[in-house]
Amino acid sequence: MKFIDFLLKNQKIVIYSYYKMVSAIIILEVGRRLFSQGEKVCVIHGDELMKYLEPDFPFECMESSKVLVYDPEDIPVPKSFLLLTTFDKKKKYEGSVTVDVNKVGQNLYVATSNCNFRFRIVKGKIEDVHISTLEENIISFLQEFGESTLKEISDIISSREKVGRDEVRRKLLELRAMGMIEINGTKVTLLNDDSRLHR
Repeated sequence: MKFIDFLLKNQKIVIYSYYKMVSAIIILEVGRRLFSQGEKVCVIHGDELMKYLEPDFPFECMESSKVLVYDPEDIPVPKSFLLLTTFDKKKKYEGSVTVDVNKVGQNLYVATSNCNFRFRIVKGKIEDVHISTLEENIISFLQEFGESTLKEISDIISSREKVGRDEVRRKLLELRAMGMIEINGTKVTLLNDDSRLHR
């Protein structure tokens, strides 16, 4: 499933993101899709969003509209919204599905909820990035143990996944290039959310 499909499938989603441009693009992607399906779309705080991007569909706020909320700050939020973006993790919205968006590499973001999505921004649109099962298993291994050596990871993962050690090392280099892990000498560390935010 693609990230935007996941957002449209759920009702009342709150996205926590420090990246205003990414939040604006997500709101516009969801709004564009709803509009193409014949829905009327209301974007609350849309004037703030338009400082970053020009929408290519009309904002129509009426009772039947699907409500999207862009970084509301201190403005009132209706109870029945489809999607809300905010940087303030202290704000909680009853009955909502939460999604955390963090930057994990050069133009690479991860959206974490009950499942993970990785995406890039290409020409103002969300482009999903797929991670292989082998890469997911390397990340899971590092989540379990915190850090390890290149040799330990190559030996254990190649044995578990029945792939060559060179293939595991190649995937480690790809994960490093995406900003998901750090390799210092022979030591491999999974970058946590805090270290990712400051990259």
